[in-house]
Amino acid sequence: MELTVQDWVILVGIILILAILLDGYRRMRSDRGEKIRVSLVRVPGDDDPDELLSAHELPSGGARVVSRSDLVPGAEDEPEQMMSGITADRGEPAKQSPSRRDDTKEETGSTDQATEAESTPPEEVLMVHVHSNSATGFAGHDILQILLACDLRFGHSSFFHRHEEANGRGAIQFSVANMVTPGQFSIDAMDGFTTPGLTFFLGLPGPRNMMQAYEYMMDTARCVAENLDGSLLDETRSVLTHQSEEHGRQRIRDLERRLLARR
Repeated sequence: MELTVQDWVILVGIILILAILLDGYRRMRSDRGEKIRVSLVRVPGDDDPDELLSAHELPSGGARVVSRSDLVPGAEDEPEQMMSGITADRGEPAKQSPSRRDDTKEETGSTDQATEAESTPPEEVLMVHVHSNSATGFAGHDILQILLACDLRFGHSSFFHRHEEANGRGAIQFSVANMVTPGQFSIDAMDGFTTPGLTFFLGLPGPRNMMQAYEYMMDTARCVAENLDGSLLDETRSVLTHQSEEHGRQRIRDLERRLLARR
């Protein structure tokens, strides 16, 4: 059967539509799979090591200048096992001496409000590790730069935390600990500090949007790995795979269903 001119026009139109749809799908996949990279540089003409400048393409948005005043007053807790800090001490506000309570009351007020809802042990703890590819490990100064640039703040239990809102307000989305037990950092000794790796962890339920918090945690871990030359490891400290990541998302979906059923 011979095709008429009208038939050929319809056939060519269908082919063009399919080509446009395939190109759009390819672009969408490319955009979603694009890796996050961040370049950290000093503020030009500023020798103060506390002043940091992050470039664009951070997981939480554009670049910003961060100073030591951005740090939430840290806890002076007794040393604990890192996992105990995750499951039992995660919701406690930072301990302060009586002489500092009045000075920091305004700063920590929002943090205390945020931690009230996190005082119970989490039902699920999702983790990902960033292990240094260098035998010397990650330098404390570099860790401080990248975590501050990614909008994390030093806080209770001597971990770094990312909150749902700016300026350390709102519930904690996820936290970062030293991979070495007990997992805590000393904010005043970061310049001479090294560690073989970092542990990112997310206690659930906690954040309002648990899936978003998980995605932010994974994006930030990738950002740290790329900029500090590290490798991503799963909870068992094996190489992180797509299946491991998807398993974390499924655990969140299952928890959301359980919480919904209780209501």
